[in-house]
Amino acid sequence: MLRKLNDILVKREKQKLVVLLLGAIFMSFLGALGVAPIMPFILVAADPAAFMNNNYVQPILEYLPFINVENILLWMGICVVIFVVLAASSNLGFKWLMTRITWGIANTMALRLLENYCYSPYEIFLTKDTKRMSFKILNEIGTLAVGILNPIAMLLGSAFTTLFLFT
Repeated sequence: MLRKLNDILVKREKQKLVVLLLGAIFMSFLGALGVAPIMPFILVAADPAAFMNNNYVQPILEYLPFINVENILLWMGICVVIFVVLAASSNLGFKWLMTRITWGIANTMALRLLENYCYSPYEIFLTKDTKRMSFKILNEIGTLAVGILNPIAMLLGSAFTTLFLFT
């Protein structure tokens, strides 16, 4: 299937798919970054005394004596919310980019097919149902965008998110 897709796409469309791949990597990184601060926040909220007695935190607390558990929890909570919003925004941006690129590719492919169709010999228009041919071309292009390109992009995004979360 990927070989056929490689044969069908022109250079410009392949470049758009590379941009989509880079967008998937970036979205996955931000998604992992959005999930990462949740666990430390939960650990500090569950046992603040263990956090305050940590060997790495003690020098900071001695240097900044005005910091207490409530302030730390407040700022960690704000950071968690910011990271989660950033991750959700990147996911939304990636979905927009994915839709724009896949339907853009579908559009250019449909234009190429319809252009070939218009330059066909006149006899084809006499012997075949042109309305049905046009419908079939546009329907197949829509199936390509929704049934092949979008799922591949979603699969890549999920794969990179999994990779970033577990490494």
